Amino acid sequence: MQFRPSDIEYLLIGNDRQKQAYNAIHAIGLFEKLSLYSPLLAGTIPLDIDTDSSDLDIICDSANLKEFTALVRQSFGGFSNFECGGSLVRNEPSFIARFHAYNFDFELFCQKVPVLKQFAVLHLHAEARLLALGGSQSQNAIRELKKSGIKTEPAFAQYFNIQGDSYLELAKIAALS
Repeated sequence: MQFRPSDIEYLLIGNDRQKQAYNAIHAIGLFEKLSLYSPLLAGTIPLDIDTDSSDLDIICDSANLKEFTALVRQSFGGFSNFECGGSLVRNEPSFIARFHAYNFDFELFCQKVPVLKQFAVLHLHAEARLLALGGSQSQNAIRELKKSGIKTEPAFAQYFNIQGDSYLELAKIAALS
């Protein structure tokens, strides 16, 4: 499958869960409603290393987090388990919203940092490249590590023998040629 995180059409030729994710995203009009904020699907579902508890991670950017927050509350506040709030992530003011819709948990994450420079997206690119190098064996092994309770970035570090802080190291790998 051709992986293009800025265009989720590739999900339609993916596995059943990826197709369901595509349909859920479109059913709630997520990309249309967030179009001004450069929404990008990240996380494990695009990489086909998800587990039953994996959510749909949508990464956005906004120069005005209050404006973004208001739109998210208005657009998605009616979905079950909706919660949202601000926090400081990597010393950057951030907004996170979570809700459940169409059999998926969604997590919206927004910072003033351009989407392509946010850690989740850097990790996504690094992980996609590593999986391409490691093949289906690495994909299956990462999925099994995740099922055992290991978070995604530490699972990649363990499988690929990446030393140091897995979150920082994967961000560095994303920048390599």
